[in-house]
Amino acid sequence: MSNRAKPGAGKKWDGPAGTVIVKVQLPLPLTGTGVDALVYAEGHCFLTKQNIDTTILRALAGESKGYFEASMTAGLWSIGKRVEEQPW
Repeated sequence: MSNRAKPGAGKKWDGPAGTVIVKVQLPLPLTGTGVDALVYAEGHCFLTKQNIDTTILRALAGESKGYFEASMTAGLWSIGKRVEEQPW
């Protein structure tokens, strides 16, 4: 496992003002209703660990990961609708 910092680690979001695609990755095993998930843009950029709500859990439909439209506000991703699988 590499000790190199991930691209974007520790940087402020300077991406587009609109939405980007992010990956939401749940912990295994999944327990409880309030879930902290990893959320990040391509290349593990702008990685956050944040609580996701039941709307996102329902959109994941039992899967451990999925891709969503999102925008960053105040250091957290605002997650929108689910999109198709991405090659990253």
